[in-house]
Amino acid sequence: MAAEQKGFAAQNGLDTEWVPFRRPATFEQAMASGSLNMGVGPATSMLLGAAKGSPVVMVAEVLPFMEFFIWVRTDSPIKKTKDLKGKKIGVSSLRSVGHAFAKAMAKGLGIDEDVKYIGTGGIVQVVAALRSGATDATVVGMFSIIAKLKLAGKVQALAGTRDYLPKEWVENVLEARKDFISNKPDTVRRAVKAFLQAIEFIKANPEWSVGKIKSFERLSDEQATYLYKFYDFTRDGKISRQAVKNVRDFLVQNKLISASAIPRLNDVYTSRFTD
Repeated sequence: MAAEQKGFAAQNGLDTEWVPFRRPATFEQAMASGSLNMGVGPATSMLLGAAKGSPVVMVAEVLPFMEFFIWVRTDSPIKKTKDLKGKKIGVSSLRSVGHAFAKAMAKGLGIDEDVKYIGTGGIVQVVAALRSGATDATVVGMFSIIAKLKLAGKVQALAGTRDYLPKEWVENVLEARKDFISNKPDTVRRAVKAFLQAIEFIKANPEWSVGKIKSFERLSDEQATYLYKFYDFTRDGKISRQAVKNVRDFLVQNKLISASAIPRLNDVYTSRFTD
């Protein structure tokens, strides 16, 4: 929105169209099929796609980190992480990245063997399961649906992934198809520049940014401001090779990528557009 509405795309000679997707996996399918040339998505999903042969490459960092939390209802008898033993933890789906985040925290807390993971079918469903009591806890990022409940005093966080994942990490990336990079490298470079200009504008203009979050997510001023503080945008778009390796290794360790399909680092990211 900032790139389009504030003219950064036009200044860089770009005619862009924003196409939203409900799920990262659907976005990656569109990238793999050639329906899209570039887009923004989770690094985890991009690497999962690359492991299946999707011809995509990370060209710039967007968010270095977005924390996921273990949430419980405030009226729950569960007050500390040790109280999770023997309980049901909801995740969007089993063998998903969210499930892997849940297991990473549970392992770090020493309770992985003492909890049961329940796949619910999506973010809305995972929160609904927690509210209804179908699950005792849930693992989800700081999205609008959970921010509303947090500020209303309905849920509280017991632990976050920041303490249980490698310190160098990359969460969201701007990615492009390899053939698009080969055929139109200047367009990719101008797109990266426009996107980074938009990010700088977002960071420098919190009032405008909060207003966009408020209208798009249908939130109150308080809720939108709270969410904005969680968007720790990139400083310069540069992707850390170690961060990419850490994310890839995390997916392999949690058996989301098979050992036979591990993508080479040089095949999944490039620094040529941010150096």
